[in-house]
Amino acid sequence: QIPYAVAFVDGHAVAQFVGAQPEAYLRAFLDRLISNPGDIEHRCAREALARGDAALAEEYLKNAIALDPSNDGARLDMMGVLLDRHDIGRARMHFAMLSSRASQQIAYCLAKSRMEAGEAALSLPPPELLEQRIFRDPEDLGARLDLAELHIARRDYRPALEQLLEIASRDREFRGDVGRLKMLTVFVMAADQPELVTAYRDRLSQVLF
Repeated sequence: QIPYAVAFVDGHAVAQFVGAQPEAYLRAFLDRLISNPGDIEHRCAREALARGDAALAEEYLKNAIALDPSNDGARLDMMGVLLDRHDIGRARMHFAMLSSRASQQIAYCLAKSRMEAGEAALSLPPPELLEQRIFRDPEDLGARLDLAELHIARRDYRPALEQLLEIASRDREFRGDVGRLKMLTVFVMAADQPELVTAYRDRLSQVLF
C-alpha cells in the first residue's frame, strides 16, 4: 500500500503527499503546518478588532510583534490601533521598523496615508479657523486642503471628500492635482463605506469628464 497523508486545518485539507518521502521533506511538510506563535497572536488580534475590542487587540499585537519583530502585518494593524487614538509618535515608530516587503500589503497604503494625515493635522489650525477662511474666500484651496487633512486624520471621510472635490473642480493644477489624487487615497481608506465611495467617485467623474 502506498503511503498517503493529508493535513487538515479547521476541517479543511491544506496539504498532502503520496508515497514514501525522505526525512527532510517530512520536516518541511510539518513546518508548513505548525503555526508560528506570532501568527496565532496576530490572528487573535484581528478577531478582537473585528469585535471592536481595540484594547485586547493591542495586547495581542504587542505579543505578536515581540514574538516576531518582522511581522509587518501585525505592525500595520498596531499602527491602525495607535492612529485611532491619535498616538502619532508610536505609529511612526512602528512604521520605521517595517521591512521593505511591507509596501506590498494592502494595509500599507492605508496606514501610511492615515499617519501622514495625522502628522499634518498636528501643525494645522483648528477646523473653525479654516472654515472661516473658506467662508471669506471660497477660492482659498490651501485652507480647503488643510481642512480635508484634519477630517482624514479623524476618519471623517465625507467632509474630507467634499473639500477635496471642491479643490479638484476649482483648480486641477493645484499642488499637482492634489484634490483628485488625495480623493483616490481616501477611497481606499473608506473602503468599508462603499456607498460613500461610489457617490464621490461619480461626482469626481462628473468634474473630470
